[in-house]
Amino acid sequence: MAAHRLPLQDRGADRLLRPVITDPSGRHGLRGRTELTGDRHSRGVPDHRHDPGVHAVHSWVTANDDPTSGLVTRARLHQTGVLAPSPKAGSCMSSGTFKRYVHRAGTLATAVLMTVTSVIGTSAAREQPLRGDAQAEHLAGMVNFRRAQNHLAALEAAADRGGGSRAPGTRGFELSQAYVRKQLRNAGYEVQEQSFSFLFTQDLDARYQYPGTGEEVKIKTINFTPSTPTEGLEGTVVPVPVNGAPGCAPSDYSNLPIKGAIALVRRGGCRFTDKQKIAAGAGASAVLFYNDQPGLLYASLATPEDGLIPSGAMTAAQGEELARRAGEGTLQIRLFLRQLVENRTTSNLIAETRAGDPSHVLMVGAHLDSVPEGPGINDNGSGAAGTLELALAMARSHNPPSEKVRFAWWSAEEWGQIGSESYLKTIPAEQKAKISGYIDLSKLGSPNYIRGYLDPTDEDHSGGPVGAPGSAELQTALKRGLTRSGKPAIPLDLNGSRQADWVSFFDQSIPVAGLFSGSEGDKTAHEADLFGGEPGKPYDPCQHTPCDRTTNINQQIFGQNIRAAAYALGLLTSSGAHK
Repeated sequence: MAAHRLPLQDRGADRLLRPVITDPSGRHGLRGRTELTGDRHSRGVPDHRHDPGVHAVHSWVTANDDPTSGLVTRARLHQTGVLAPSPKAGSCMSSGTFKRYVHRAGTLATAVLMTVTSVIGTSAAREQPLRGDAQAEHLAGMVNFRRAQNHLAALEAAADRGGGSRAPGTRGFELSQAYVRKQLRNAGYEVQEQSFSFLFTQDLDARYQYPGTGEEVKIKTINFTPSTPTEGLEGTVVPVPVNGAPGCAPSDYSNLPIKGAIALVRRGGCRFTDKQKIAAGAGASAVLFYNDQPGLLYASLATPEDGLIPSGAMTAAQGEELARRAGEGTLQIRLFLRQLVENRTTSNLIAETRAGDPSHVLMVGAHLDSVPEGPGINDNGSGAAGTLELALAMARSHNPPSEKVRFAWWSAEEWGQIGSESYLKTIPAEQKAKISGYIDLSKLGSPNYIRGYLDPTDEDHSGGPVGAPGSAELQTALKRGLTRSGKPAIPLDLNGSRQADWVSFFDQSIPVAGLFSGSEGDKTAHEADLFGGEPGKPYDPCQHTPCDRTTNINQQIFGQNIRAAAYALGLLTSSGAHK
């Protein structure tokens, strides 16, 4: 696909800007222009929603074209021209005519000024704050889906111009941040940038071969793994017996021919750092971890110093196939695991409303970075675009929120939620205590989607983790947003989606909730009955690959998720609903 030019380019953002006051009849604005082509403002809806309490407005004119002063100035000019005309040379006017002229002009001027007062008064009367469902529906209606699609196109163009990726430290990530920053500033937000350093890792080689046939299988490295030699490492695969915590105790290796072998260990029961240490202590030359559920496995050791032997990660299906073959007799493979590790500096973007109780701050966020292997438009350009559109919708709304809303675009999520974790470590304790909750938007447009919301209350009685008090209100609001049109939605156990930024907030005992339409796991038959699509196929077959582009997005669920989030946000910020 050809690279897109970044949409919604800046149109003179360095000029002094003021909000437009428009004709309350809804027919036209006064000498202003709208920045929102294609949305309800350009279809003749009155543009009189400016609220000085929200740190943004949605239409602007330059200061020397202020429509408020323009109305009064035009009345004054009309009055002056009538009351004291400049007679042309040779013309004459009787005193009686002049007095009648003055009288009529005064009446006309009064009428014009009364009209101006009526315009302003009518606008003020219409700006009565909305509450509850009315506010929620209002904010959902402010979402401009066409612009949200433009956000995705801009992020794809950024990746294309940056070499195919939006990973931290790349040109693609810098362009992504520049686009988000410009959109926010054009809407009137102040944008803060919080910088941090982290250890960037990238697979240089991650695969194994069956020496006899040359068959090759691609896998992943574990972050901070030591590398194998360039020519690979050959060894016998030895599966560790599956129990409640496989590979978490030295006794798991008793009576196994593990010396110099490649340990095959199922996920679960303890940290990968501990599993690797125990395998190395038992004499393994390398270790391969496989998932305990469908989908890819992304894992990390705690620090680079914890890397003792080469360590790789694979899907449940890959691990089970290796275990099956090893069970049939001695299985030799050649393992290639090489990884780049370097220190990089990156940053989070933060913007918040001016209005709202500063002692209660509701946060909404998504990670802006992608993996090095692809542009990351569903993961997680969709969440970043959704968060941006929510911020712009709130900027256009005339309803001030009851509590502050803070929007965040995280970096380095793909390396273990490092950006959100760094943010929470950096802000003072008193500021952290004011965060009333966090809503995470992740993978909102999966092609083989589910309509899902995070379940921090164990609504499905699966025994999953339960969030801090206040999580229920967030979850309920998002569920109402998803199902308000009668469409089904399902709760998602927190154990099944721990690779997202809500984990950082959950670990700090901050209420959490979120929306999610599926990742690399396979869709169940029950989910296909509810939402359509193909059972037994991945929710997103392009997860972490070059094909994760705008063409990978299911536009229907993408739009539904953004409007559901807007509805929830309106509900939660109405009359202190979430305090």
